[in-house]
Amino acid sequence: MVAAIAEASNTEAFIIWQKVHAEIGVAGIDDMTVNQYKTAESFLHAMLERCKDHDACKALVSLLLRNSEDCGLRQKLLRYCHINFGTGRLNDLTRSQLQSALSWLEQQSASSHIESSTLPEVRLRASELIRLYPKEIIFFICVGVLVGGVISRAFFNL
Repeated sequence: MVAAIAEASNTEAFIIWQKVHAEIGVAGIDDMTVNQYKTAESFLHAMLERCKDHDACKALVSLLLRNSEDCGLRQKLLRYCHINFGTGRLNDLTRSQLQSALSWLEQQSASSHIESSTLPEVRLRASELIRLYPKEIIFFICVGVLVGGVISRAFFNL
């Protein structure tokens, strides 16, 4: 278990053993009693869980930053965190707070995606426009010629 903790936390096993010895109040493993073994084991389990939780938090922070690359969305995320959790520093948030922030961010992304998809963007080429609306095109050309003629007579007396 010490090896797993050392790998997960990028800490030397020696440092972990020192923490265990300090926790149970012994100078070395030889001084440990049977009762202290259970305490040491539970301490190591807790330490491993903290390492896993820390890794999960780092992954969630990374995911939040990747999903909020848009500056406006990132500012909204930080504001949400300030309001709901008291800080905008993502590294200071707990795992459940980060999960809540990620859920909120996904809702924001989904709602903005729905808003942009509700207004279909229609672009027609000139040939399609003439083919679909020939009467309207002819009407606007005639109106343009008439208005142009009236303006030229009024200003240039032609």
